[in-house]
Parts: sequence; C-alpha cells; structure tokens
Amino acid sequence: MENIDLFAKLGDLLKPYKKLSKDNFMNAKIIYPTGKVLEIASMKDHASLEWMQKTVGGLIEIVTLTKGDHQGQVMVINESGKLLGLPTNKLASQIHNNHTDNVDEIVGKAILLESKFIK
Repeated sequence: MENIDLFAKLGDLLKPYKKLSKDNFMNAKIIYPTGKVLEIASMKDHASLEWMQKTVGGLIEIVTLTKGDHQGQVMVINESGKLLGLPTNKLASQIHNNHTDNVDEIVGKAILLESKFIK
C-alpha cells in the first residue's frame, strides 16, 4: 500500500483557489415581482448572456445605476417586459428610480450586480 501525504495532495488541489477573495466572486441579486430577493454568489468572473436572458425571460436591457449605494452596479431587465405584460416589480422600480436620473416602472424579474461582472 502506497503512503500518501493527504495534506500535500489537498494543498495541490487547492492551489488554483488560493488567490480567490470575495472580490473574485460574482455576487448578484435576483429581484422578483413578489418582492422576494434571491442572493447568488458564484465563482464565475462574469454573468453570461445566456444566464441573464434565462433569468429575466428574454432579451436583456442593462440599466446603469449612477447614484447612492448602488453606484457602480447595473440592473438587468427584460427588454420587452412591458410589451409581454410582465407584472410590476415594485422593489426593482424603487431601486431604479432612486439610483438613476430616470423614473420608470420595472416589470418582471430584475438582476442587480456590479458592472464589472458584465462583459
């Protein structure tokens, strides 16, 4: 039977992850029209177009938030949500209206994440 140094093996396996910090994780919030907020942390370095489209249920529109504590973040919404008759998202609308120069009604699910994760 071969003598294996388990700690050395474990160290080798974890080498690629030693440089990870909380800044390397994509943190996103999915805001539902019901007011429910789902927080997501991922080891990915960006949000894929496919994931964003699947989450909001169609083509995406990206809104840059420019004011307050959400400055540097974006909100991803369904580009055709109003035409599709998606339900009003009061929380996402409030965040949008308080953190941009525009006033608008956000409908359907919205994704809130830092702009650096959009590529």
